[in-house]
Amino acid sequence: MTADHVVGDNLGGLATDHDALLQQALRLFRTLFERGSLGQLVIDFRSFRIGLVNEAFCTMTGFTPTELVGNHAAMIFPLDQDPTANTVERLADASTDIYSVERFLQRRDGSLLPVLSTVSAVRDDDGRPVQLLVVMQDLIKQRLAEGTERRSQALIHAAIATLPVTFTTFDRNLRFTFLAGGLERVGNRPEDFIGRHASEVTDDPATLRALENALAGSESTSRTLVNGRHYLTLNAPMRDDDGAVVGVVSVSTNITAQVSAEWARRRADELRLFLARHDPLTGLLGRSALVEHLNGLDGSRESAGALLLLDLDEFNLINDSFGHVVGDAVILEVA
Repeated sequence: MTADHVVGDNLGGLATDHDALLQQALRLFRTLFERGSLGQLVIDFRSFRIGLVNEAFCTMTGFTPTELVGNHAAMIFPLDQDPTANTVERLADASTDIYSVERFLQRRDGSLLPVLSTVSAVRDDDGRPVQLLVVMQDLIKQRLAEGTERRSQALIHAAIATLPVTFTTFDRNLRFTFLAGGLERVGNRPEDFIGRHASEVTDDPATLRALENALAGSESTSRTLVNGRHYLTLNAPMRDDDGAVVGVVSVSTNITAQVSAEWARRRADELRLFLARHDPLTGLLGRSALVEHLNGLDGSRESAGALLLLDLDEFNLINDSFGHVVGDAVILEVA
Protein backbone atom coordinates (compact mmCIF):
# COMPACT_ATOMS: atom_id res chain seq x y z
CA MET A 1 0.00 0.00 0.00
CA THR A 2 1.43 3.41 -1.01
CA ALA A 3 1.35 6.66 0.98
CA ASP A 4 -1.27 8.00 -1.43
CA HIS A 5 -3.55 5.10 -0.55
CA VAL A 6 -3.08 5.81 3.19
CA VAL A 7 -3.89 9.51 2.78
CA GLY A 8 -6.87 8.68 0.61
CA ASP A 9 -8.23 6.21 3.14
CA ASN A 10 -7.82 8.76 5.97
CA LEU A 11 -9.58 11.48 4.03
CA GLY A 12 -12.38 9.10 3.19
CA GLY A 13 -12.77 8.23 6.86
CA LEU A 14 -12.84 11.90 7.86
CA ALA A 15 -15.45 12.64 5.22
CA THR A 16 -17.61 9.80 6.51
CA ASP A 17 -17.32 11.08 10.11
CA HIS A 18 -18.12 14.63 8.97
CA ASP A 19 -21.21 13.47 7.10
CA ALA A 20 -22.39 11.50 10.13
CA LEU A 21 -21.98 14.53 12.40
CA LEU A 22 -23.76 16.73 9.86
CA GLN A 23 -26.71 14.33 9.62
CA GLN A 24 -26.88 14.14 13.42
CA ALA A 25 -26.92 17.94 13.69
CA LEU A 26 -29.66 18.16 11.04
CA ARG A 27 -31.78 15.62 12.89
CA LEU A 28 -31.32 17.55 16.14
CA PHE A 29 -32.31 20.84 14.47
CA ARG A 30 -35.40 19.29 12.88
CA THR A 31 -36.46 17.77 16.22
CA LEU A 32 -36.08 21.11 18.03
CA PHE A 33 -37.79 22.91 15.17
CA GLU A 34 -40.78 20.59 14.89
CA ARG A 35 -41.37 20.11 18.62
CA GLY A 36 -40.80 23.71 19.69
CA SER A 37 -43.61 25.34 21.67
CA LEU A 38 -43.20 28.62 19.75
CA GLY A 39 -44.22 29.05 16.13
CA GLN A 40 -41.26 28.68 13.77
CA LEU A 41 -40.79 28.92 10.01
CA VAL A 42 -37.89 29.04 7.55
CA ILE A 43 -38.14 31.58 4.71
CA ASP A 44 -35.95 31.91 1.60
CA PHE A 45 -34.37 35.36 1.73
CA ARG A 46 -34.36 35.96 -2.04
CA SER A 47 -37.92 34.91 -2.85
CA PHE A 48 -39.49 35.28 0.61
CA ARG A 49 -41.24 31.98 0.10
CA ILE A 50 -41.90 29.74 3.07
CA GLY A 51 -39.73 26.63 3.06
CA LEU A 52 -40.56 24.99 6.37
CA VAL A 53 -43.07 25.44 9.22
CA ASN A 54 -43.62 23.68 12.52
CA GLU A 55 -46.82 22.45 14.11
CA ALA A 56 -46.95 25.26 16.68
CA PHE A 57 -47.01 27.88 13.91
CA CYS A 58 -49.81 26.05 12.10
CA THR A 59 -51.79 25.96 15.35
CA MET A 60 -51.28 29.72 15.79
CA THR A 61 -52.44 30.62 12.27
CA GLY A 62 -54.91 27.87 11.41
CA PHE A 63 -53.08 27.05 8.15
CA THR A 64 -51.84 23.57 7.27
CA PRO A 65 -48.20 22.96 6.25
CA THR A 66 -49.37 22.25 2.67
CA GLU A 67 -51.07 25.65 2.48
CA LEU A 68 -48.00 27.48 3.76
CA VAL A 69 -44.90 25.80 2.29
CA GLY A 70 -43.96 27.21 -1.12
CA ASN A 71 -46.13 30.32 -0.80
CA HIS A 72 -44.95 33.90 -0.27
CA ALA A 73 -44.63 34.98 3.36
CA ALA A 74 -46.98 37.89 2.65
CA MET A 75 -49.93 35.48 2.93
CA ILE A 76 -49.58 35.38 6.73
CA PHE A 77 -49.53 39.16 7.14
CA PRO A 78 -52.29 41.76 6.70
CA LEU A 79 -52.52 43.30 3.23
CA ASP A 80 -51.29 46.66 4.45
CA GLN A 81 -48.08 45.16 5.87
CA ASP A 82 -45.03 44.38 3.74
CA PRO A 83 -42.79 42.03 5.72
CA THR A 84 -39.98 42.10 3.14
CA ALA A 85 -38.84 45.74 3.13
CA ASN A 86 -38.06 46.00 6.83
CA THR A 87 -36.32 42.63 6.88
CA VAL A 88 -34.11 43.33 3.86
CA GLU A 89 -33.15 46.71 5.27
CA ARG A 90 -32.15 45.21 8.62
CA LEU A 91 -30.32 42.10 7.40
CA ALA A 92 -28.86 43.07 4.03
CA ASP A 93 -25.39 43.69 5.50
CA ALA A 94 -23.59 41.57 8.07
CA SER A 95 -23.88 44.13 10.89
CA THR A 96 -27.07 42.51 12.20
CA ASP A 97 -27.94 38.82 12.29
CA ILE A 98 -31.02 38.90 14.52
CA TYR A 99 -33.75 41.33 15.52
CA SER A 100 -37.19 41.25 17.17
CA VAL A 101 -40.30 43.23 16.32
CA GLU A 102 -43.97 43.16 17.35
CA ARG A 103 -46.35 42.74 14.44
CA PHE A 104 -49.71 41.18 13.49
CA LEU A 105 -50.19 37.83 11.79
CA GLN A 106 -53.30 37.18 9.74
CA ARG A 107 -54.88 33.85 10.55
CA ARG A 108 -56.60 31.63 8.03
CA ASP A 109 -60.01 32.86 9.25
CA GLY A 110 -58.96 36.48 8.65
CA SER A 111 -58.51 37.42 12.30
CA LEU A 112 -55.34 39.16 13.47
CA LEU A 113 -52.92 37.78 16.06
CA PRO A 114 -50.31 40.02 17.77
CA VAL A 115 -46.93 38.28 17.91
CA LEU A 116 -43.35 38.98 18.86
CA SER A 117 -41.37 38.02 15.78
CA THR A 118 -37.67 37.20 16.18
CA VAL A 119 -35.86 36.97 12.81
CA SER A 120 -32.41 35.35 12.46
CA ALA A 121 -30.35 35.41 9.26
CA VAL A 122 -28.57 32.33 7.88
CA ARG A 123 -25.71 33.53 5.68
CA ASP A 124 -23.52 31.89 2.99
CA ASP A 125 -19.72 31.88 2.97
CA ASP A 126 -19.69 35.39 1.51
CA GLY A 127 -21.91 36.77 4.30
CA ARG A 128 -25.02 37.13 2.17
CA PRO A 129 -28.32 36.13 3.84
CA VAL A 130 -29.85 33.10 2.17
CA GLN A 131 -32.48 31.97 4.66
CA LEU A 132 -34.42 33.39 7.59
CA LEU A 133 -35.36 31.49 10.73
CA VAL A 134 -38.41 33.24 12.20
CA VAL A 135 -39.72 32.48 15.70
CA MET A 136 -43.21 33.76 16.58
CA GLN A 137 -44.45 34.21 20.16
CA ASP A 138 -48.21 34.61 20.72
CA LEU A 139 -48.51 37.89 22.63
CA ILE A 140 -52.15 37.27 23.57
CA LYS A 141 -51.17 34.13 25.49
CA GLN A 142 -48.18 35.89 26.99
CA ARG A 143 -50.26 38.85 28.17
CA LEU A 144 -52.96 36.56 29.51
CA ALA A 145 -50.30 34.64 31.40
CA GLU A 146 -48.81 37.89 32.72
CA GLY A 147 -52.28 39.09 33.73
CA THR A 148 -53.00 35.79 35.48
CA GLU A 149 -49.69 36.00 37.32
CA ARG A 150 -50.38 39.60 38.38
CA ARG A 151 -53.85 38.64 39.60
CA SER A 152 -52.43 35.68 41.50
CA GLN A 153 -49.83 37.90 43.15
CA ALA A 154 -52.54 40.44 44.02
CA LEU A 155 -54.70 37.70 45.55
CA ILE A 156 -51.76 36.40 47.56
CA HIS A 157 -50.97 39.88 48.85
CA ALA A 158 -54.64 40.53 49.63
CA ALA A 159 -54.90 37.24 51.53
CA ILE A 160 -51.73 37.96 53.48
CA ALA A 161 -52.91 41.50 54.24
CA THR A 162 -55.99 40.12 56.02
CA LEU A 163 -53.86 38.02 58.36
CA PRO A 164 -52.79 39.45 61.74
CA VAL A 165 -49.14 38.81 60.87
CA THR A 166 -46.37 40.47 58.86
CA PHE A 167 -44.23 38.41 56.46
CA THR A 168 -40.77 39.83 55.74
CA THR A 169 -37.78 38.43 53.87
CA PHE A 170 -34.21 39.74 53.81
CA ASP A 171 -31.24 38.97 51.59
CA ARG A 172 -27.75 38.06 52.79
CA ASN A 173 -27.08 41.75 53.50
CA LEU A 174 -30.25 42.02 55.64
CA ARG A 175 -31.96 44.23 53.09
CA PHE A 176 -35.72 43.91 52.59
CA THR A 177 -36.72 41.78 49.61
CA PHE A 178 -40.40 41.20 50.47
CA LEU A 179 -42.92 42.68 52.88
CA ALA A 180 -46.62 41.91 53.25
CA GLY A 181 -49.27 41.57 55.92
CA GLY A 182 -49.89 43.77 58.93
CA LEU A 183 -48.35 46.88 57.46
CA GLU A 184 -49.34 49.01 60.45
CA ARG A 185 -45.99 47.82 61.75
CA VAL A 186 -44.10 50.06 59.34
CA GLY A 187 -46.84 52.51 58.43
CA ASN A 188 -45.90 52.68 54.76
CA ARG A 189 -46.18 50.77 51.50
CA PRO A 190 -44.07 47.61 51.05
CA GLU A 191 -42.22 49.14 48.09
CA ASP A 192 -40.96 51.92 50.36
CA PHE A 193 -38.84 49.36 52.22
CA ILE A 194 -37.60 47.01 49.48
CA GLY A 195 -33.82 47.37 49.33
CA ARG A 196 -33.52 49.12 52.72
CA HIS A 197 -31.45 47.66 55.55
CA ALA A 198 -33.24 46.26 58.61
CA SER A 199 -31.45 48.79 60.83
CA GLU A 200 -33.25 51.60 58.95
CA VAL A 201 -36.57 50.35 60.35
CA THR A 202 -35.58 49.34 63.88
CA ASP A 203 -32.56 49.96 66.08
CA ASP A 204 -33.64 47.32 68.60
CA PRO A 205 -30.44 45.32 69.41
CA ALA A 206 -32.36 42.10 70.13
CA THR A 207 -34.10 42.21 66.74
CA LEU A 208 -30.91 42.86 64.76
CA ARG A 209 -29.11 40.16 66.74
CA ALA A 210 -31.90 37.66 65.96
CA LEU A 211 -31.59 38.45 62.23
CA GLU A 212 -27.82 37.96 62.35
CA ASN A 213 -28.33 34.63 64.13
CA ALA A 214 -30.76 33.55 61.40
CA LEU A 215 -28.12 34.34 58.77
CA ALA A 216 -25.80 32.08 60.76
CA GLY A 217 -28.40 29.30 60.49
CA SER A 218 -30.21 29.57 63.84
CA GLU A 219 -33.97 29.93 64.24
CA SER A 220 -35.14 32.09 67.11
CA THR A 221 -38.09 34.00 68.56
CA SER A 222 -37.72 37.56 69.75
CA ARG A 223 -39.78 40.49 70.96
CA THR A 224 -39.52 43.65 68.92
CA LEU A 225 -40.62 47.23 69.56
CA VAL A 226 -41.37 49.19 66.36
CA ASN A 227 -43.24 52.50 66.18
CA GLY A 228 -44.49 52.06 69.75
CA ARG A 229 -45.95 48.60 69.04
CA HIS A 230 -44.80 45.28 70.43
CA TYR A 231 -44.27 42.27 68.13
CA LEU A 232 -43.44 38.64 68.64
CA THR A 233 -41.19 37.62 65.72
CA LEU A 234 -39.99 34.26 64.47
CA ASN A 235 -36.74 34.60 62.48
CA ALA A 236 -35.59 31.66 60.40
CA PRO A 237 -32.88 31.16 57.75
CA MET A 238 -33.91 30.86 54.08
CA ARG A 239 -31.95 28.19 52.22
CA ASP A 240 -31.43 27.34 48.55
CA ASP A 241 -31.68 23.85 47.05
CA ASP A 242 -28.16 23.07 48.25
CA GLY A 243 -28.96 24.06 51.84
CA ALA A 244 -26.93 27.28 51.82
CA VAL A 245 -28.42 30.24 53.71
CA VAL A 246 -29.44 32.92 51.21
CA GLY A 247 -31.47 35.19 53.48
CA VAL A 248 -33.90 35.42 56.38
CA VAL A 249 -37.66 35.07 56.63
CA SER A 250 -39.44 36.72 59.57
CA VAL A 251 -43.04 36.23 60.66
CA SER A 252 -44.29 38.78 63.18
CA THR A 253 -47.55 39.18 65.08
CA ASN A 254 -48.69 42.28 66.93
CA ILE A 255 -48.83 41.53 70.68
CA THR A 256 -49.26 45.13 71.86
CA ALA A 257 -52.67 44.36 73.37
CA GLN A 258 -51.31 41.35 75.26
CA VAL A 259 -48.29 43.31 76.50
CA SER A 260 -50.57 46.16 77.65
CA ALA A 261 -52.86 43.71 79.45
CA GLU A 262 -49.87 42.02 81.07
CA TRP A 263 -48.48 45.38 82.20
CA ALA A 264 -51.88 46.47 83.59
CA ARG A 265 -52.26 43.18 85.44
CA ARG A 266 -48.78 43.51 86.96
CA ARG A 267 -49.48 47.10 88.03
CA ALA A 268 -52.79 46.03 89.61
CA ASP A 269 -51.03 43.26 91.55
CA GLU A 270 -48.37 45.71 92.70
CA LEU A 271 -51.05 48.23 93.75
CA ARG A 272 -53.02 45.60 95.69
CA LEU A 273 -49.86 44.55 97.51
CA PHE A 274 -48.96 48.15 98.26
CA LEU A 275 -52.42 49.02 99.60
CA ALA A 276 -52.41 45.90 101.76
CA ARG A 277 -49.25 47.11 103.54
CA HIS A 278 -49.47 50.92 103.27
CA ASP A 279 -51.84 53.71 104.19
CA PRO A 280 -53.49 54.87 100.94
CA LEU A 281 -53.34 58.56 101.93
CA THR A 282 -49.83 59.00 103.31
CA GLY A 283 -48.06 56.03 101.70
CA LEU A 284 -46.65 55.10 105.11
CA LEU A 285 -46.62 51.51 106.28
CA GLY A 286 -50.08 50.53 107.56
CA ARG A 287 -51.26 48.50 110.52
CA SER A 288 -50.71 45.05 108.98
CA ALA A 289 -47.15 45.92 107.98
CA LEU A 290 -46.49 47.35 111.45
CA VAL A 291 -47.78 44.21 113.17
CA GLU A 292 -45.72 42.09 110.78
CA HIS A 293 -42.63 44.12 111.63
CA LEU A 294 -43.24 43.98 115.41
CA ASN A 295 -43.81 40.22 115.28
CA GLY A 296 -40.40 39.92 113.64
CA LEU A 297 -38.60 41.48 116.61
CA ASP A 298 -36.94 38.75 118.63
CA GLY A 299 -35.70 40.84 121.56
CA SER A 300 -32.04 40.66 120.52
CA ARG A 301 -29.79 43.70 120.65
CA GLU A 302 -29.78 44.00 116.88
CA SER A 303 -33.59 44.19 116.72
CA ALA A 304 -34.07 46.49 119.75
CA GLY A 305 -35.99 49.72 119.14
CA ALA A 306 -38.65 52.12 120.47
CA LEU A 307 -42.35 52.43 119.67
CA LEU A 308 -43.83 55.93 119.53
CA LEU A 309 -47.59 56.55 119.55
CA LEU A 310 -48.58 59.95 118.22
CA ASP A 311 -52.12 61.33 118.63
CA LEU A 312 -53.58 64.51 117.09
CA ASP A 313 -55.76 66.23 119.64
CA GLU A 314 -58.99 67.81 118.45
CA PHE A 315 -58.40 66.49 114.91
CA ASN A 316 -62.15 65.93 114.39
CA LEU A 317 -62.59 69.68 114.89
CA ILE A 318 -60.42 70.29 111.80
CA ASN A 319 -62.52 67.90 109.72
CA ASP A 320 -65.79 69.36 110.97
CA SER A 321 -64.70 73.00 110.53
CA PHE A 322 -62.66 72.91 107.31
CA GLY A 323 -63.69 69.64 105.66
CA HIS A 324 -61.95 66.37 104.94
CA VAL A 325 -59.73 67.81 102.20
CA VAL A 326 -58.03 70.12 104.69
CA GLY A 327 -58.00 67.32 107.23
CA ASP A 328 -56.19 65.05 104.77
CA ALA A 329 -53.68 67.83 104.06
CA VAL A 330 -52.94 68.14 107.81
CA ILE A 331 -52.38 64.38 108.10
CA LEU A 332 -50.01 64.46 105.07
CA GLU A 333 -48.05 67.37 106.64
CA VAL A 334 -47.72 65.53 109.95
CA ALA A 335 -46.74 62.33 108.17
